[in-house]
Amino acid sequence: MLKSTLFFLGVTLGTVLLVSCERSTRELPMVESDQTIAIERFELAFTNPNNSLNELKATYPYLFPVQTPDSIWIAKRKDSLENLLIQAVDSVFGDFNKPQKEIDQLFSYYHYYFPNARIPKGISLTTNIDYFSRVIYADSLLLMGLDNFLGNKHPFYQNIPVFLRTSMTPAHLTHAIAEQLAKAQLPKNNQTTFLSKIIWEGKLIYLQERLTPKHSMEMRMGYTKEQLEWAQLNESEIWRYFIDQELLYSTDKELEYRFINHAPFSKFKLALDKESPGRIGRFIGYQIVKSYMDHNPVNLDLLLKEEAVTLLKKAKYKPKKS
Repeated sequence: MLKSTLFFLGVTLGTVLLVSCERSTRELPMVESDQTIAIERFELAFTNPNNSLNELKATYPYLFPVQTPDSIWIAKRKDSLENLLIQAVDSVFGDFNKPQKEIDQLFSYYHYYFPNARIPKGISLTTNIDYFSRVIYADSLLLMGLDNFLGNKHPFYQNIPVFLRTSMTPAHLTHAIAEQLAKAQLPKNNQTTFLSKIIWEGKLIYLQERLTPKHSMEMRMGYTKEQLEWAQLNESEIWRYFIDQELLYSTDKELEYRFINHAPFSKFKLALDKESPGRIGRFIGYQIVKSYMDHNPVNLDLLLKEEAVTLLKKAKYKPKKS
């Protein structure tokens, strides 16, 4: 059983591990940005008085549910809070040139790995800061709620938990898109064991790494640098805890809440829990997948289809003790 004294406190670290060490040793391809995704700024069009409601509904029918009366949209266009939100978006993203280039690069990698995948039309909009629906990918459409990426210290986010605000910066927009693209390619996990769930999450993160190789690991994990360092230095003890507690093949749904779902910290039920970052099961899942790819000459298609138990056996995963 893991003892709390084996965990290192993030605030006392003397050794800083480079994020690049978390990258797979497999060489990343050089992919030129040859894909361009058309992005329309719906949030600006919506508040532009020169655009009639009927014109907007005709151009963007998928954004106007038929059961919603026009009076709701008319009021929304005049709503002061809605307009403040859109002004904030415009202030942060401006002409959208920088994110456009990053998104084009992302889709160039996406097309490289998945040449048969459809390149969607992008629509930016506001969502009343709906963090869990901030990016929606639906084959032909990519909806981006830009009001969820204004910066982790933005005044609009004061009542949002800090552990969520970490990934609410403009730089996280491309990452959030990559996550949705990766989910679209990753087969659904039909198993219920804790191992299968963390391996699925690990595949998701590994695929995001392939789609956005310039992003840092803390961005993919939703961690600060200090949280990532804590996870790196305690990797061996975390894995030992999972084994000693016989969690890998458990089907207890509480394990998702403790180690996979969004949370301010992971729940080992130890005194030092609050020193740990949340979603630590995803971190371990990624490390297993990374080890698997480092030890096996397989492509992404085979990785995505590999069963969790087989993948673990082939991974030869042995985290080094700090």
